[in-house]
Amino acid sequence: MSKLFTNDKFLIALLLISIAVALLTLWQREIGTDDAWFAEQSYWFAQNGYVKSELFRGMNQVENRHLAYHRLHVWQGALVAKLFNWSAYTFKSILLFYFIILLISSYLFIKTHKIFTERSEYILFYLLTIAYAILIKLSFTYRPDIIVMVFGFLSFFMVFSAIKTEHLYNSIFAGIFAGLAVLTHLNGIIFIVAGSMVLLLSKKYRLFFYFSTTSFVVSLLYLIIIQDKADLLLYLLQMKNNPALSEKDFSFFGSTLKLLSSYKSYFHKGSDASYTLLFVLVFWTQRKLIFNDENLRIIFIYFISAAISLALLSPGAKSLYLVYNVPYVFLLIAILYKHMYEQSIVRQRIFTVMLCLFFLTQWGESISLFNKKTPGLPAMHVNVVKTLGMQPGDRIVAPIIFVFNEMENFTIQCFHVYRVMAGQKIIQLEKDFFNVASKDQRKFLVLTDHHLRDLRVKNPKKGEHYGNYVYLGLHGPYHGFRHLSEDS
Repeated sequence: MSKLFTNDKFLIALLLISIAVALLTLWQREIGTDDAWFAEQSYWFAQNGYVKSELFRGMNQVENRHLAYHRLHVWQGALVAKLFNWSAYTFKSILLFYFIILLISSYLFIKTHKIFTERSEYILFYLLTIAYAILIKLSFTYRPDIIVMVFGFLSFFMVFSAIKTEHLYNSIFAGIFAGLAVLTHLNGIIFIVAGSMVLLLSKKYRLFFYFSTTSFVVSLLYLIIIQDKADLLLYLLQMKNNPALSEKDFSFFGSTLKLLSSYKSYFHKGSDASYTLLFVLVFWTQRKLIFNDENLRIIFIYFISAAISLALLSPGAKSLYLVYNVPYVFLLIAILYKHMYEQSIVRQRIFTVMLCLFFLTQWGESISLFNKKTPGLPAMHVNVVKTLGMQPGDRIVAPIIFVFNEMENFTIQCFHVYRVMAGQKIIQLEKDFFNVASKDQRKFLVLTDHHLRDLRVKNPKKGEHYGNYVYLGLHGPYHGFRHLSEDS
């Protein structure tokens, strides 16, 4: 088995399997909460020139202005929506475009700096990359993570080039890309930290000055939408009360706790554990080579600086954030893999087992996406609207994905707002939901089985009354309720 992984034909066969699995996950890929949440923000930016949210009306004044959003991610979505059409798959395709940029830019980096010397190293790098389940999932999900990763890698490419050539323009471009990563998501700060650490430890102080200055100036564009004190106070309110954040995200002690517990994201699932253990095995057994080789040392320092700063900064131990650093991990594994097969038979066998576990768990995780499809979602929503008798302009409560493609037809508030209010002890969900929705003039409620479980509503019968609403029955996957005032 060990010899197979040194055979180019075998590696190409695995690469083809990985490509096939990745492509099959795209077909009718699930349209989820992230796709809808960020698409709504892009919609309002395209319409009004600023971001707001009707989906989360009632939370942190976002129905007026939403300031704590991922700038460049949303701006790009608005541009693409204007150029093409309002569709979940239009937004998803943005991330696929960035994934292709990663594949191209990594090839240019490897060729420019002669990182690999053998064909098998190229094959293994792209095999690891295309097999990696989190990367495959995020490359067709309208979240900012892939964009952040790509800008981070482009910044690394330029930092590496700056060290090798001493050209100032490389460090300036590195700073621009790091700043764009911050503009895309504040987690992008990790690439400013990583680039700075590599340049300082390489004693390239002049390059560091240009890099840090440029990245700081570009990052300041994040504040461009905050015009006055009122905007600043609203921004701070929305950041502090963001459900995705907690008190530990705003204190030194909390950041320390996050660092100490960050290991959890590396072992969240079997596919995360196989990725982590494979890298730990390679790093620990080849650490002398890493620290003695300049190229390997730069890649490793960049990776570890980004990983530690991510653990300190990021909200929650999300395994999705591991994607930021996978290019550096896979570069190291691909460079060092031939050395693993020149060492003891025991080490070779352990490495081979870990490679097998990696591919099997990654493929398994990606294949699970086959069962998470939402074919014909917009058409189904059109049918639900028709059968419930909803009229354009109605104020409704519905699942967040109802924005596809009913965004322009209704004022949609998502059910999650009521969950948050219940969590904040503002309301009691099962007792107050129907009354609060009625007071907010929500004419129709479009709810899922999960929503009904939250409301403790079991086996509703057509015609039954719930507060000021009458139950209309099950329409597709949704339970419909109409406000009684509509019957008069």
